[in-house]
Amino acid sequence: MYKVMIVDDEPVIRYGLKASIPLDNGMYELTGAFANGKEALQQFNEQCPDILITDIKMPIMDGLELARHALDIHPSLKIIFVSSYSDFDYVREGLKLGAVDYLLKPTLEPEDLIKLLEKCTRLIQQEHKIQQDLDEHRETQKGLHRKELEQELKQMLASIEYRADPAKWNAAFGEGYIISYGRIHNKKELQEKFGYLYPGIKAEEVVDTFYRNFDRGSMFSLYNSDVILVLPYCKEFESNLQHVKRKLEADTGITLYIGYQKGKVAAHINTCFYQAKEACDIHFYQVSSESYPYVSSFSNDESKTSYLDYLKEAVRESDGVKTEIVKEKWIAEWEKGNKSPDKVKREAGEMLSILFQRKVDIPILLQKMDELTHTETLEELKTLLNATIAQWEMEHPVTFASITSHQQLMEKALHYIQQNYTSDLTLQKIADYSFISKNYFSLLFKKYMDQNFIDYVISLRVKKAEDLLANTSLKVYEIAHKSGFNDVKYFSKLFKKLTGLSPVDFREKAQK
Repeated sequence: MYKVMIVDDEPVIRYGLKASIPLDNGMYELTGAFANGKEALQQFNEQCPDILITDIKMPIMDGLELARHALDIHPSLKIIFVSSYSDFDYVREGLKLGAVDYLLKPTLEPEDLIKLLEKCTRLIQQEHKIQQDLDEHRETQKGLHRKELEQELKQMLASIEYRADPAKWNAAFGEGYIISYGRIHNKKELQEKFGYLYPGIKAEEVVDTFYRNFDRGSMFSLYNSDVILVLPYCKEFESNLQHVKRKLEADTGITLYIGYQKGKVAAHINTCFYQAKEACDIHFYQVSSESYPYVSSFSNDESKTSYLDYLKEAVRESDGVKTEIVKEKWIAEWEKGNKSPDKVKREAGEMLSILFQRKVDIPILLQKMDELTHTETLEELKTLLNATIAQWEMEHPVTFASITSHQQLMEKALHYIQQNYTSDLTLQKIADYSFISKNYFSLLFKKYMDQNFIDYVISLRVKKAEDLLANTSLKVYEIAHKSGFNDVKYFSKLFKKLTGLSPVDFREKAQK
């Protein structure tokens, strides 16, 4: 709808102009009719008209002066002058100001005014289209520049030999930079609930959210669904980083914990990257929802006390007391927080291996060691480690023979899954249904089906979605819900990753 303002000192002309504007067609809105330019100008900022219809000669402030002031306020304003035959010199001056055209009072007809209004709207639409094209071009160019910068950063992190383009680097990070390493909280639980692709899809969503909401900086995800964020340095960088983090979390529904380091020159980006990653590792010891600055805290030196050898010796001697003492001292060493989380997790796996390598089958042992590597905190690791040790010391170890003997149990579980996969089905629920532990069921299922439980459930859901897309006219969000997906955005991304087609494209191809 285009706003129109009328200014004329003659009431009859004002009334005639108002009556000639087709206000009932939804295209035009009358913002006011005034007797002189001064009255109109006082309301101009508030009304902000698109089209001004004004008399040339009026008392107090004439149309030319009004036009000059109005164009200063609103340069793209479209002006139609109304004049008498004797006012042509004024009209010529008005046209020089940029007026669209003029109307003569003695011969004024509604059709003439309507034609000029339509001419004004065409000009406004053309200008809007040009401006939109310019804005899109700028956004495209800005996006290309940011993608180029992202590629520069990836190559710099991949190779210490790579040198950044000085012009691009200085334009983006002339005063220095803040590099952050981020991880998605509870990634293992998200994988168990939604499938192994889910954290990666959420990481891509985090990156997309960043580029939609922030004009400066670069962000990209790594193969393991961690994310890297590089922002220009500023004095308020910590509050700026927190603002970015909170926005990303609010829009994507996930929690990030991040470590960061400041850098000055491009040559140091590789070192700063690893320091930011190390800062992120602090979360393992100091659980917080905030960001972690880099502080050199992890020692690369091997411990002078070799608990690995002590534990081997205690196990070899079948000395239970000595074994417990070594375990406690080894765990106490981790609690000092001097070792990187990766090293602690590796040592926890070695502890399990020494204690149970001759008691527990290798696949079971490897699976538990893998679970240890996915713990996010030391407390979580200790809980899992101690529970595993207690369980394996009490229970008879699972053997390959016992796994293969559970065919009847697995067939019953599969039937239950196939009847309930569109509901909120979890590994714990099906384990409870089967009357065995979650971890044991997970192991049995993978051995029996050669894939993880949640990945199997997702494959059933996707097949259901394919059938509904091909054979119904349901909307995509309805199909997502009926197939067991509560998040239609996640469903669409996952469907495309697994089938190579979006749900809409799949339906078009299937229904041809």
